[in-house]
Amino acid sequence: MSPKTARKLLGLIGVIYLAAAALVYYLASAPSAGLPTLLLYVPAAVYVSTGALLVGGSFLTRRLFPAVFGLIGMALSAPTWGYVSARREPPAAVTIGVERPGAVNAYGKRPGAAGERLVAVTANVNSWGTDHEEMGRFLADQKADVLFLQEAWWAAHLEAMEQHLQGYHRIQGGQSGDLAILARFPIRFVPVNRESFRGLLVLGETDFGPVHLVNLHYRKGKKPRRGKGGKKGFRLPSPTLTLALQDEDSAAAVELVEQLDGPVVLAGDLNAPPASPFVRRLEGVLDDSFAHAGAGFGYTFPAAMPLWRIDYLWHSGEFEATQAQTVPNASDHRALRVTLLVHAPSEK
Repeated sequence: MSPKTARKLLGLIGVIYLAAAALVYYLASAPSAGLPTLLLYVPAAVYVSTGALLVGGSFLTRRLFPAVFGLIGMALSAPTWGYVSARREPPAAVTIGVERPGAVNAYGKRPGAAGERLVAVTANVNSWGTDHEEMGRFLADQKADVLFLQEAWWAAHLEAMEQHLQGYHRIQGGQSGDLAILARFPIRFVPVNRESFRGLLVLGETDFGPVHLVNLHYRKGKKPRRGKGGKKGFRLPSPTLTLALQDEDSAAAVELVEQLDGPVVLAGDLNAPPASPFVRRLEGVLDDSFAHAGAGFGYTFPAAMPLWRIDYLWHSGEFEATQAQTVPNASDHRALRVTLLVHAPSEK
């Protein structure tokens, strides 16, 4: 390739890259815009490496504008990075409930101990392979008060849970039957009379009162490919169907949370990055635990070399996240482990 051709090619890449990065910057604060929304799903590493390529090419071709395009593009694509600069200091311990002798708190329970904490873990466990025992041991080692599991439909998975998580209460559900919530405290299933809600809602009876626990798994759209003779073949990913399904899933989740009375912890595999409009919708009703108490990128998928943050744990204002970290394991998703501190409900 001649130097002149290289310069032209670099210039074309720079223009396309800058246009895409500018669109990403706009989409990161806009509602769903159809197919262009998929630019938010592109791994941040792609935007960063392309910007670095333009900067390097600028030195090789001795042209300034590719470096300018590269640096501006990397800055504009920052919403896709999802980087959390530093973990905040945990807040001071608080007393749950009111302090009057013999009184009960806002949830009908007597005041608990100061600084009551709730440890929650969310994990997609489908790709654990056949090592179900390892999965059971891993979950037990987390010493969680509550576990939110997605794609937990293997009978061997359930048997491993029964063996290694003795003493936990478990409820299985969701429209696909792949969601499970396990807790050290009693839980009961709460029916949701909305066909659009595909998640699992249970009510946990903790020492500090009832807590709504919501497990979600946003869908990915796939359309069957027709084989010879009109027979159904393997299913191909459908970006447009994915966006439509996640729009429906997120709207149903927000509608549910807005109608719940009392503390809420929502977790799951949302199959969407933080900048996606279908994740940002939740910011209006709940707090993202990793954004408040994590550090770094928080990427969870794929587990071997994470490029996306698609697993989340959200909480209502009755909680404060004091620690949030991803945990490697044998699944194709890294688990997310969060410690929540319970706030005192305000007196009426």
